Amino acid sequence: MPEPSPGAFAAAVPLPGVDPRVALASTLHASATTAALLGSGVSRAAGIRTGWDVALDLVRRYAKASGVQGELEDPEAWWRQSQGSPLAYDTVLSGLAPTDASRRDLLRRYFEIDGAGRPYEPTRAHRALAQLAAQGRLRVILTTNFDHLMENALREVGIVPQVLTRPSDVNGMIPLQHAPMTLVKLHGDYASGRLLNDPDELGTYKRPWRVLLHRVFSEYGLMVLGWSADYDRALERAVAKSIGRRYAWYWVTYRGTLTDRARRLVDLRGAHLIDSEGADEFAADLLERVDTLDRRAQQRRRPRPTVAFSGLQGISVAGWESQVPLVHARVEAALHGSADALSIIDASARKALFNSLNGGRLSQLLERLDAAHLPATTDPSYAPGAPAGPLEASTRRWRPPEGASQSAVSAVYAWGSLGGPGTSALVSVALPEATMTNEMRLRVDLGLSYTEGVDDVTFAGALRDCLLAAAADLPSAMDGVLHDAQPLTRIEVHWDVPQSRHGLNRPVPDGNAVHFDRLGSENALMHRSGSHAEQPAGDELTVTEANAFICRALEHIALNKGLLDPDEGLAAIREHLESAAPAAL
Repeated sequence: MPEPSPGAFAAAVPLPGVDPRVALASTLHASATTAALLGSGVSRAAGIRTGWDVALDLVRRYAKASGVQGELEDPEAWWRQSQGSPLAYDTVLSGLAPTDASRRDLLRRYFEIDGAGRPYEPTRAHRALAQLAAQGRLRVILTTNFDHLMENALREVGIVPQVLTRPSDVNGMIPLQHAPMTLVKLHGDYASGRLLNDPDELGTYKRPWRVLLHRVFSEYGLMVLGWSADYDRALERAVAKSIGRRYAWYWVTYRGTLTDRARRLVDLRGAHLIDSEGADEFAADLLERVDTLDRRAQQRRRPRPTVAFSGLQGISVAGWESQVPLVHARVEAALHGSADALSIIDASARKALFNSLNGGRLSQLLERLDAAHLPATTDPSYAPGAPAGPLEASTRRWRPPEGASQSAVSAVYAWGSLGGPGTSALVSVALPEATMTNEMRLRVDLGLSYTEGVDDVTFAGALRDCLLAAAADLPSAMDGVLHDAQPLTRIEVHWDVPQSRHGLNRPVPDGNAVHFDRLGSENALMHRSGSHAEQPAGDELTVTEANAFICRALEHIALNKGLLDPDEGLAAIREHLESAAPAAL
């Protein structure tokens, strides 16, 4: 095969400008026409060794049992010299364990339990692929791995797969289109038969394997995950000879690395490259993308209206009576909460809420903002926006604020200077009795009072993290109050630059407000206020959905404020949100 040019491996995405991850997720969402090929990279995160590594370790054990002192530097060379034949997995295994039962017991330490006696668990990648299989979107998985992690992950979601471990199994198999799930273990299963390991064994497949692979590669698309193509000559040859191009192929790389043999196959098949941080990151992201498409399809079937509010002007926030921040943002999530579905906010619930706040996503956001900005004066008696003096370190922690309404149906905690200089926040939880509705409301109020104001990408990221805290973290912390999982009925985002307080005029300079200049020139009003709410499509809010909601909110508010073309600025904000991961729990 001729050596391809260096640029030949940057395979084109399915359509210009389309992310191949999006294209793959869309294909899986629409049909079960893509198979998966899993290599050792998928099981590596679980601590499983490759088959060749196991063979070398068995040689070391064999050498010790034969009286060899010290560690072998080259187990393969020692075996060849001492036995007079190339290293073969079955030969060394039979020497150490002559019966089937003893072989299985010996191999358990490599494929079932680790050195500490703990069972190997399926990775995030195994479980994400199993979820796709449970949804009927992944019907065929090919693997070179000997372990049972994929089978275990499938059984966790209620699927008992058709497992083929030797070529002879093909004769009695259920046809691929009729089996709920088919797992083909091309190199064998450690517990049930001969394993293919050395180059000679991996050089040629028997005819039933070749026929089956030809069919899979002709009738299905393929996503290749964790396979280097460096050692499996028979599988490499089967991929190269396949001519069907009915569905697209996708090859997942780890941080852009690809072996020479894999590059040739990518070029030959026209496979679309997907870079990743590993099998776990890719598979979990793929599942989330498919789930998002599911929720969007459900939302289209049952449209939910978008609701707009007038903003925060005139709303008094308990605990912020003496001062008011230069920029006040609020994010709120509402959950359906009938009296039968909720308990009171007792001491244990308050402890859970307090523990969740300390060191959680919201605390990390506040600490990051506080460290990056110079606090500004908020007192209307002085010049709002001027540099403030040092802030008390004791306020940079969560505490119940004085004067806030606390009861069995409401709880409030504060962080920072209670609406004063720098970064401050209030978290409040109110049950239906306190809200006079059938909703449980979880609210995050954020005060941002900085000499330089707040740039748009920082502001969007802060809104996103507050939204995830209100719609995901706080409901989880209040799990003891919720008898059963309750659906999100509404999510909201607001901001305001308050101009007066207690009858005192307190104009805030534009430089201390939110800087939305990239969205358009006629946006003075957007600097000052914005408000948007939606009824979400699903019960839970993911990071992807939170990013999308913030961008939709900014777009709707910008258009309502009279901006004609905010797309370029929104693209930059969207890129920032997608690249800057939210603070971790």
